[in-house]
Amino acid sequence: MKKSFLLLLCLFCSSRLFASNIINLPLETVEKQAVEYSPKIKQAQSAAEAQQSVYESFDSYLYPSVTFDAKGGWVSKVPEMKLGYNALKFGDNWSYSLGPTLSYTVFDNGKRNDKVKSETSSYLAKKHEIEAVKKQVLLETRKAYFKIQRDLERIYFLFEYMKLTQKQFKDINSSFKVGSKSRLDVIMAEKQFLKSKIEISSARAALSQDLSDLFKITGTDFSINADYPSDYRISSEELDGAVSSVIAVDSPDASLSKFSLFESFNFDSMQEKLLSYDEAVKAYEYMSDSLRSELYPKINLSAGTYFEYPDGPIVESISQTRANAAVSVPLFEKSRTKKQAESQKSLSKSVMFQKQDVLENLKSIFDFSKRRLYSLKIENGLVEKMIEDAKTAVKLTYDAYKAGTVTFLEVQNANIDLLSAQTELANLKIEKLNCLAVMDNLGK
Repeated sequence: MKKSFLLLLCLFCSSRLFASNIINLPLETVEKQAVEYSPKIKQAQSAAEAQQSVYESFDSYLYPSVTFDAKGGWVSKVPEMKLGYNALKFGDNWSYSLGPTLSYTVFDNGKRNDKVKSETSSYLAKKHEIEAVKKQVLLETRKAYFKIQRDLERIYFLFEYMKLTQKQFKDINSSFKVGSKSRLDVIMAEKQFLKSKIEISSARAALSQDLSDLFKITGTDFSINADYPSDYRISSEELDGAVSSVIAVDSPDASLSKFSLFESFNFDSMQEKLLSYDEAVKAYEYMSDSLRSELYPKINLSAGTYFEYPDGPIVESISQTRANAAVSVPLFEKSRTKKQAESQKSLSKSVMFQKQDVLENLKSIFDFSKRRLYSLKIENGLVEKMIEDAKTAVKLTYDAYKAGTVTFLEVQNANIDLLSAQTELANLKIEKLNCLAVMDNLGK
């Protein structure tokens, strides 16, 4: 007996200690962690870094190049002139030349310059894409966080509902013992109480899943055991099953206060995602111009100083300076370059239409969110009034039941109406937060 008592005491104390270990999870911390961890952002950053290296490498084509050239050779026969019994050779079987060469393309109709502009625009498109991905990750994180807020609100209201049904069950059971209530009333009250406990368990399971979804986005569990968590406002001793973690998040009202400034936002037609499309269009257009430039003449100049052997017909080494000019004119290629340029132009138009489609979709989403705020405001006021009425109805209906003028079924309906109204208010707040998050993502 003593051992059983000590065991129960230890379990009680440990549960109290565990329940007091509340894990705070503010939205700001979650957002920061998600942005730091996100593989999507890292992928976009790596793509931008790769494109930066590409455009920087092409940028060097606009400047002269300096190379060190060396070559050597051997021929089996060297021109010679016979003078009697003697032969005068003009040169040597062996030859070599080495030295630095400066080369520069003085005219290519802007081919290199347009190529650099194309790669630069591609890089800028990647940079804009990074910021767009960051905003998208932030939106996904917020929506996942809002789900957890909704889950915790539901658990809290269900717990309040459970306490109400528990009190009613105890009252009716006591009345049954003195003969003023029937056995059926006791069974219905107990059924209502047990159903509330089942719904709490289901809500905690939903919270567990939504926490897991948030952990995927952030790459960490914030030291939260998501097996069977609960809300910090609830006494863990009154819940069925062990509480794996006690969680506190920003209240929906606190989040609404923080997000309220987004209500005045308008759609941003110059947001990062759309700017990324603009730069992609430029990249294709510049590439088309660069390819078309291959249809025009190209002039190259080169100069260098070389150490050579032999010096023409004289078998001696010499230091020689040379300068050259070369002109290249395309004559026939069966429209290859022209077709390549046209393909780049068509790709630019494709991206332009794609941007128009994305723009219209994003604006539609933004406009719907903004319009929805007005109806949410009206619904919020109506539900708050409904909650006040439902609370009054619960008391009056139960008093009437105790007086014998209504059945317990009407008591159940009144209780459920109050729970439904409270849950609906929480859902409206979360929906408003989602709308405001979308407006922050797409507006300014």
